[in-house]
Amino acid sequence: MTISRRVIKFFPILLIPLTAFIISRWYFQLMLIQGKSMEPTYHSNQLVFLNKQSDVYNIGDVVAFHSDSLNSILVKRIVAAPGDRIFLIENQLYVNDKAYYDCQWDIAYTDSEEILLNENEYFMVGDNFDESIDSRDSRVWLVNKDDLIGIVIPNKTYNK
Repeated sequence: MTISRRVIKFFPILLIPLTAFIISRWYFQLMLIQGKSMEPTYHSNQLVFLNKQSDVYNIGDVVAFHSDSLNSILVKRIVAAPGDRIFLIENQLYVNDKAYYDCQWDIAYTDSEEILLNENEYFMVGDNFDESIDSRDSRVWLVNKDDLIGIVIPNKTYNK
C-alpha cells in the first residue's frame, strides 16, 4: 500500500473528530445543565445545545455565560438588556417600570436606586429563585456581552 492510499484510508477517521471540533467550537455545543437554578424549565443533568452563532440576545432568552468570579459557566434567563432600567422596591424587581419578580438580593443595594444597563450589559435571573446564583448576587451582577457563550436550544419560555 502506498503512502497516498494510507492517507486516504485514514482520512475519514481524522475528518470526523476535526469536524466535531469545528462545529462545537464555533457553531453548536452540547452542554449539560447542572443544578436546580433553571427548574422547572430545565432540570439538572439535562443535555441541551448552545447556538454559538447568535450575536443577538433578547429578553427571555436562556443563555450560557462565563462567570470569572465563580470560575464557571452559568445558564440563566435574560430579564433586562442594554438600555433597560432596573430597580428594586421592597424586594420586587422592576424592569422599565414593570414589576417583574418578587425576589431577594444578595448585594448592597438601596431600594429605588435605579440602574441603567450600559450598551453591553445584561441582567440575568434563574427560573428557580431560591436555588439560583444570578445577577442578584454580587459575584455575578451585570453580565457583559463578551461573556455570553450562546443561546440554549431549545430556548423554552417560562412564565411565573
